[in-house]
Amino acid sequence: MAATQTHEALPTWIGICLSVLLALGLAWAFLTANIIAFVVILVSVGLTAFTLHLFYRLVRAVERIAERM
Repeated sequence: MAATQTHEALPTWIGICLSVLLALGLAWAFLTANIIAFVVILVSVGLTAFTLHLFYRLVRAVERIAERM
């Protein structure tokens, strides 16, 4: 059975906000000479986003299963 894929694009303002936050974090890291803190923050934000994405996919899958019942 083929699974239907639905891809929802993020609004552009979210991408702009993330870009600004990353640029500010990088500027802060260079100004305070604290590159390791920036890398730790970047990795933690990435892992959090990945975990939330997986949770979102789980919720969508459960909703699709519930609709078929």
